[in-house]
Amino acid sequence: FVFNPKDEEKEPESPWQRTLDEFTAKIYGYRNPSTYRPNPEREKINESLRNEIKEIKKKKYNSKCADCSAKYPTYVVINFNIFICTNCSAHHRELQHRIKSINLDDWTISEAQMLRQNGNKKSNKTYLATFDKPNHNQKHTFTNKDQRAQFIIDKYINKKWVKYVQTTQ
Repeated sequence: FVFNPKDEEKEPESPWQRTLDEFTAKIYGYRNPSTYRPNPEREKINESLRNEIKEIKKKKYNSKCADCSAKYPTYVVINFNIFICTNCSAHHRELQHRIKSINLDDWTISEAQMLRQNGNKKSNKTYLATFDKPNHNQKHTFTNKDQRAQFIIDKYINKKWVKYVQTTQ
């Protein structure tokens, strides 16, 4: 179901209003009811990809948030191919990372493949390589949202715990 406030109006839609509706739909990410046409084939593929991503999420390391280890992550950070919780997703959004809902967003085949090949375990092995907790999946406790935000910045932006290997030439 797509809510359309125009359903209650009797006046015909002006070209200006149509342009405004299309622009608003594009900016806020919802489908314009006047131009949206369902594609059953595409919906079938999307449902199949969502189910595949739910299966990938069932793996031990993907069943918890990659950043705080909260159970039942509901989002994916496409930039890092990780599963995260709602609280951590807010901080990733602030950093302009690309976030998708596991249950609501449309997925591409390549996104599902990248999640299958990577995921939380591989990401944490890279971004928490020198972190002081021996078990990367151990729950991180944050007393406030600023601590959580700083941890995410340190982990992905500052790469504070990435182990760099020197190459000789």
